[in-house]
Amino acid sequence: SVCTQENGYYCGPATVQQTLKRINGSAPSQSTIASGIGTTTAGSNLASMEKNEKSNSGRNLVFPADF
Repeated sequence: SVCTQENGYYCGPATVQQTLKRINGSAPSQSTIASGIGTTTAGSNLASMEKNEKSNSGRNLVFPADF
């Protein structure tokens, strides 16, 4: 299933949520993910997203630089 952004700056949390659901079958809420990766109204940091993915999936996932 597709994880729709909960607001205009949750692209990062929605992407992390979608990936974790695909890998693990479940994922935290977007607001929990946003808090964990430091999302602000300006967006999310790719390095934080990758670190969160690795710690929650056990895999070393890398997002493209133009994400």
